[in-house]
Amino acid sequence: MWTEKTTRTGEVSRREVLGAVGLALASPFVLRRDAWAEGKSINVGVYVGNSGEIIKKYVVPGFEAKYRCKVNTTSGLTLTQINTMRVQHDNPQYSVMCIDDSAVPVAKAEDLIVELTDEMIPNAKNVFARFRLSHGLAYAASACGLFFNPSMNEPLQSYEELWLPRWRKQIITRDPANTMSVFTSIMAASVALGKPFSVAQYELDKAWPKLAELKPNLLTVFTESTQAMLVVQGQASYGGVETSKTVYPLMRRGASMDLCYPKEGAFGLVNCMIMVKNGPQPELSAAFIDWTLERDVQRTLGEKEWSGPTVSGLEFAEGVAKRLPYPETKMEAMNLFVPDWTFLNGKRAEIIEKLNGVFKG
Repeated sequence: MWTEKTTRTGEVSRREVLGAVGLALASPFVLRRDAWAEGKSINVGVYVGNSGEIIKKYVVPGFEAKYRCKVNTTSGLTLTQINTMRVQHDNPQYSVMCIDDSAVPVAKAEDLIVELTDEMIPNAKNVFARFRLSHGLAYAASACGLFFNPSMNEPLQSYEELWLPRWRKQIITRDPANTMSVFTSIMAASVALGKPFSVAQYELDKAWPKLAELKPNLLTVFTESTQAMLVVQGQASYGGVETSKTVYPLMRRGASMDLCYPKEGAFGLVNCMIMVKNGPQPELSAAFIDWTLERDVQRTLGEKEWSGPTVSGLEFAEGVAKRLPYPETKMEAMNLFVPDWTFLNGKRAEIIEKLNGVFKG
């Protein structure tokens, strides 16, 4: 199985930065057209880690050059971004936030964000229907499955294989407080019921006894992404459900890891941008979100993070394409499933309680 052994994603060459800026400066007409933004600034909350660094280094410079403006970025987890918007509700300091799709219904229900229309975000018309959210624009999609060391084990064909006695004390999974634990719960319910994820997500009561049966195979519940290295080191055989955002950066640094997506399907973790309600510079904020959906920007994000673009009409080199949940025909072949977060968010406290009882009891 193919594994990339090189590339340091934390570095940006002078040529790459100048290329992003040069693209934006290519037409004098563009500068005149966008002169309204000159000298303005917005604050944007990006993701912690690799995803946020890629936005800072490959998205922001071109936008600043095109609009002759300033984008100030800070990094935070999705929960951090939500809490910041809550605290600043009466006097928002941020204009745009990056949050997971799971949090968009929460922010909408608390009246923290505004609806994003096609008139505000013209490039939204190119976003795949499965990623269209009324109050959030999906700009990247990561596939979530099982990770393993291809030099030691083979990809599993079904999630049901995790329960085989041969994997006693050989499985690791995420802490119940992590979003991945929701996917693990849906997976277990699916195995128990023999039904697709789309049905199993509404019958999670079937997951708890099934996960109790998995406990003898569980080596540990992990909280830090670096603990995924237990699989690389041979102390565990499989981990998951886990996002490619955790696995691929380790692979790029040379770790012998890979992801597999069993026949039941892959889970989709969607990165979104939202506009803060009553945040500063709404017109410039909308332009920034729209810029992120430009096809050239989307292509760069796919190449640098191995995350799936959310817009149609892109092509990638073979080495990159094999890693992406893209194009839409591949999403369908993978059975890429995006959960009903409006329903599941109301169950999060119960999910955490039940999983703690199963895994830590």
